[in-house]
Amino acid sequence: MKRIFGGLQCLETRNKKFDETAKYPIIIMLNGAGSRGDDLEIVRDTVLLQYQSVHEGFPFIVFSPLCQENTWFDA
Repeated sequence: MKRIFGGLQCLETRNKKFDETAKYPIIIMLNGAGSRGDDLEIVRDTVLLQYQSVHEGFPFIVFSPLCQENTWFDA
């Protein structure tokens, strides 16, 4: 599911057995410098999201923001 947070494109992924009535912990996965740009599909190629896609009961919601090209995630 694609979302926008604070102007950043973000991919939200849930497990295949997601229950709307349950509570889940959240993982915020910040991508590396090689995964920047405008194509949000870039973040799907990470190990964490590949793991989540094959483990139906993965008990987390994962938010993966995409850093725009020529910018950084700064604190």
